[in-house]
Amino acid sequence: MNSLAFLLVAFFLYSLNIFIPQIAFLTNIFIPVFFLLFLDSNLTSKDDKLKYAILIVSFLLLGMYSYRIAFNIFFMAALPAIFVYQRYRKNKINLEPIIFAPIPALVITVVIITFFSEQREFFLKYILKNIEQISNSLKDIPGDEMSARLRYIINNKEHVALLSLYLMPSISYLYISFMAMVTKKVYIIKNREQEVPFKVPFYFVWFFIIGGFTFLSNVLEIKAISYNTFIIFIYLYFIQGSNLITVILIKKRLIWLRMVILFLLLIHPYVIIAIALVGLFDNWFDFGGTNKNVDES
Repeated sequence: MNSLAFLLVAFFLYSLNIFIPQIAFLTNIFIPVFFLLFLDSNLTSKDDKLKYAILIVSFLLLGMYSYRIAFNIFFMAALPAIFVYQRYRKNKINLEPIIFAPIPALVITVVIITFFSEQREFFLKYILKNIEQISNSLKDIPGDEMSARLRYIINNKEHVALLSLYLMPSISYLYISFMAMVTKKVYIIKNREQEVPFKVPFYFVWFFIIGGFTFLSNVLEIKAISYNTFIIFIYLYFIQGSNLITVILIKKRLIWLRMVILFLLLIHPYVIIAIALVGLFDNWFDFGGTNKNVDES
């Protein structure tokens, strides 16, 4: 497949957000994969500078049509692909894409919510509109058959919409991080490379602790910092804990237990927190003996 075709497919997949938004949430996940395939393909000159020049020109042309779309595609999809490419193909950076690629988008989301009131109101009205649509579709359900959580959402739509707005930074982080994870997996499979165990840098624990203290605030805007911190770090340490458990099960030849753990995840979501705690405490106890093999950049 021609390398430029990969680039065109990436932009085509994003266009589904406009034409078929119902499936775009899923197809977006694969956009960074095609940016990576473009970067990792052999052009005629085999020159990285030419690849990046084409990439820059394509975004400049797209920016002439809509700078918002250009920025969105770049930070959501192109940047994770560049992180994976520079980390694993070129070995020019030591930053784990799953952790660091979503950070620029997280910062931009925080800035927009904090300082751009017009955009913040737009997001808030959009979220509230979706909650109202869900509420209208569920209004015929008898009260005794409706769960307490669902009833709370319906009766407190404005508060739930505001809280959802303040959770957008962590939601965007998780979404882009997952895209980076898929892209990384594709690269490893494509190039038949051995995957390095995923480790959250030890110093990230301090961000977790400091962010958690904001939960003590009575101001929702400040308390939202703790919510976002909790969501992001539970996600990261869950990945680390999951990989650690897999390594241990393989060593003990008990890989079949993964299916049991998966089943428990489906019926008891709190198992996610338990696995995340395993990943967190691995920073100190090195349960799987992987710390000495991982560069904590």
